[in-house]
Amino acid sequence: MSYDLTFSALASKKLRKLDKKKALLIIKKLEETASSPARYLEPLRRIDAYRVRAGEPG
Repeated sequence: MSYDLTFSALASKKLRKLDKKKALLIIKKLEETASSPARYLEPLRRIDAYRVRAGEPG
């Protein structure tokens, strides 16, 4: 089962401001996550949300 991705206006704006290489890395990871969410998503502790890691920090 695959899920659809929807970006808020703010998320779209911030994604467009990133350099192209980083933006494509994030989009690729989100597409992978949409096809298998349980594999990539980690729940956050104090809010009802999840995190996904795309690439190396820094």
